[in-house]
Amino acid sequence: MKSFRNFNKSFVFLCMLLFTFAWSSLIASESVKIEQTGTVIHHKNDMTSEQAVQAPLSTLYNIQGTPKTFPVLGKWNLLVYWSLFCQSCIEEMPMIQEGLKEFENDNLTAYFISIDTVRMQKALVNFVRRRDFNHEILLEEVTPYGYLTAGQWNVTMTPTFFLVSPSGEIAFRHEGPINILELFETIRYSLKGGAQ
Repeated sequence: MKSFRNFNKSFVFLCMLLFTFAWSSLIASESVKIEQTGTVIHHKNDMTSEQAVQAPLSTLYNIQGTPKTFPVLGKWNLLVYWSLFCQSCIEEMPMIQEGLKEFENDNLTAYFISIDTVRMQKALVNFVRRRDFNHEILLEEVTPYGYLTAGQWNVTMTPTFFLVSPSGEIAFRHEGPINILELFETIRYSLKGGAQ
């Protein structure tokens, strides 16, 4: 019976790994371009140069089981969709956490939304504890139609980054690995009033 459980865990892990690889490969073929229009960085497929996109209001549970609604209006919000099966996510998260220290006294809230869902909650808790990660980790939910909030936010791959203004507009979006220095330069610029 014990060997069956080990086989079952290995099989589930392998299936999730294959799904993530297939999903990432499919999406990678449809590279998303980011352009800067005026002072707000927009996602080409989401908006024209004259209109900003209002961010959807979403609610998920954190790894402690408390519901959290995001983005928080009146604050800048950094949202990062990620996965334990995303190598660049795992590599970038410590650098992002270190960089966010600069903004501890600023009007910025960060949420890291794991698409690994509640099934991976124990692994996520271990990941957070081992790396002393102190930012809000939210667990994506699966519906019969796909991921709940990733669908609302049009997330097609991990990592995906959003910077949402205090008025609730998406000021920045990036899919795939990111240049951490450029990410924080965008945040600095936005917090100083460059993008409202």
